[in-house]
Amino acid sequence: MAFDRFLIGPVSIGLQTDLKPFMIPDEAFTQLNNAYVFRGRVRKRFGSRLMGADQRSSRFRVALQGGAAIGITDGAGAAAGTVPGALFQVGQMFSIGTALYTVNNPNAGAQPMLQTVPTTTATFNITNGAYVFNGAPALTQIYFYPAQPVMGLTLYEKGPITTHVAYGFDPQFAYAFSGTAWERSITGANPVWHGDDADFFWATNWEGITSKMYNPVSHLDDCNLKHYNLQLSLYAYIIKKHNPKLKIGKLQIQHVSFEKEGENEYGYPITKYNDQEEPIIKEIKMYELPYLKDEITSLIMWLKDNPQC
Repeated sequence: MAFDRFLIGPVSIGLQTDLKPFMIPDEAFTQLNNAYVFRGRVRKRFGSRLMGADQRSSRFRVALQGGAAIGITDGAGAAAGTVPGALFQVGQMFSIGTALYTVNNPNAGAQPMLQTVPTTTATFNITNGAYVFNGAPALTQIYFYPAQPVMGLTLYEKGPITTHVAYGFDPQFAYAFSGTAWERSITGANPVWHGDDADFFWATNWEGITSKMYNPVSHLDDCNLKHYNLQLSLYAYIIKKHNPKLKIGKLQIQHVSFEKEGENEYGYPITKYNDQEEPIIKEIKMYELPYLKDEITSLIMWLKDNPQC
């Protein structure tokens, strides 16, 4: 029988024995489909969809607030105000309908911008972020494009996988992709980040500390019923290990509720007893539970791999 040599890497740092195989860098894999290794974990890749080639939809933008003559041009196409944030520079842009205005003058004070539609006045002050428009498209929302580097992208993993909202970050603002354009995501009092182009954003999805159990059974609800379900499944697993010919039948628990005669000072029920000093049973409810063999196997393997826990 012939023997062939296969590279198992990782090629850049050599053999790693302190991590499990699935946690080492992606050089250790011949191919990862729709996944990548990040900070010791295999993560799924983003799906992709064309955002459009139009500058207004493919760039982060901020819908200016303030209503008529501030964030929306009035009947004469006039508006004036100050853009949010503190980073003002050449290369930033405004859009009013299909009209685009680009900041191209680095000098202080109100300076005219490049225009794609003839406009009486279109100025921007890179010292304080003040803008003035006159004769622009009337009664139209004004958008500001900060033109800062993208510092992070993430998905809000909730609901159907095809409807996960994409979020993006630059040094000042958070944005959400609406399906047609990147819009500033605003909550509270118009929050502004105070980082720079060296501060990257990293995000993760958190479902709540009590809603689900921890790995490797993080798909199970963290509730009494699932706790008992795992407990009974573990008993069944142990019994079958000792008697492999045994066929696991139904797993059932009984929920017994008792009559009460009142509550104590802390609000807990006081059980009612009969003449023989036995608690009076009010109801017995049966619950049939599935045999969670896969979950028990996963738990046992996890404990073997993590003996310190």
